[in-house]
Formats: sequence, C-alpha cells, structure tokens
Amino acid sequence: MSWLEKIQAPKFYRFIYYKSYKLFSKVSDDAPLAAEYVLFITLLFQLVFLIGLMSIVSGVNLWGEYITGHNKAVAIFFIALFLGMVYLLFVYKKKWKRIVEEFDKKNGKNNRGVGYLFLYIVGSIGLFALGVWFLTFNNPNYI
Repeated sequence: MSWLEKIQAPKFYRFIYYKSYKLFSKVSDDAPLAAEYVLFITLLFQLVFLIGLMSIVSGVNLWGEYITGHNKAVAIFFIALFLGMVYLLFVYKKKWKRIVEEFDKKNGKNNRGVGYLFLYIVGSIGLFALGVWFLTFNNPNYI
C-alpha cells in the first residue's frame, strides 16, 4: 500500500463526505462526484475566509495583489490545488467506498454527528460571509 492510499482526511471531512454521499445517492446518479463538489466548495469557503483574515491582520490586500490582481495563474493554481486535495483524499483508489463503509458501521453514533455537521457547515458559510465582509467593507486596502 503506497503512502497516497494511507492518507486520510480528518474525520469531520469524512463525515461531511458521508452525509453528502447519502443525500446525493437519493437524488443523483453520480453521488460520489456530487459529494466531492460539496467538499470542494466547503474548502474554498474556508480558504476565502483565511485569506480575508490574513489580509486584515497583515494590512496587505492579498486578493488584489496576489490572487485576483494581474496574475490569474495564482487563482487557477489554488483551484487546482484544492481539486487535487479532494481527489487524493476521497477519490484516489476509491477511498470514498471505505469512507461510506466506515460510517455505515457506526450508524447509531451518526445522530450526534449530524448536529456537529450542521454547525460546521453553517459556521463555514458564516465565516465565508464574514471574510467577504471583512475584505470588502471593513478593509481600507480594498480597491
């Protein structure tokens, strides 16, 4: 088994994937792909918040200077990086099957995890909105 096969996402990401997979398996023909998109969007929300927070703390407009400014290659790099992370953590060698089996076995304990998952998703979206607000309205460096 190679080291790429041994890499696992943190448990809360695996649980998000499991719940997304279960939700999309009822409404979609390609549930693994739909669940991957949910994780990709969640990770991007967190990245936007962190970049906005770093911009405020450092006083440097990271969005304008490095990401959306004159160099679009950096934005493409970040998107490719996150897609690659999601692929390696959930798709490579069909890891998604192991994740689904892991949480199917723990069916009784999943009820508590749903509350944590809801808080995590609402928190991620809230932090994204807060990051956008910090970046645009509350930052004197925003152009």
